[in-house]
Amino acid sequence: MLAATGYYAYIEASLPRRANDTARLISPLIPANSRPGMCISFWYHMYGPYIDTLNVYTKVGSSLGSAIWKKTGDQGNQWRYGQVFVRTVLNFQVSVVAVSVTRKVCLIQPVLRTPL
Repeated sequence: MLAATGYYAYIEASLPRRANDTARLISPLIPANSRPGMCISFWYHMYGPYIDTLNVYTKVGSSLGSAIWKKTGDQGNQWRYGQVFVRTVLNFQVSVVAVSVTRKVCLIQPVLRTPL
């Protein structure tokens, strides 16, 4: 487990929120790398009967593309660790997108690591 440091973003899903309200975190541009890829790791908290989805994308230019990681629904009242390996030869951004139904979703700042 990592120490509890860093920042988080929070989307409140109770009123006046409406179904499908969306929060996005977008990283700075990450330069292409000659290594085989990098690991993106983060913590998330998705609790309640009306949680919708949390998606992670690699954004190249203006194209969001398909989600490279996704969770849907209540994941329990605890922080959970997520990670995904990214392989791309192009400069990219990481986009974390939370979709609310009527409760809350929290996002933690992603940590990028290149494999040794």
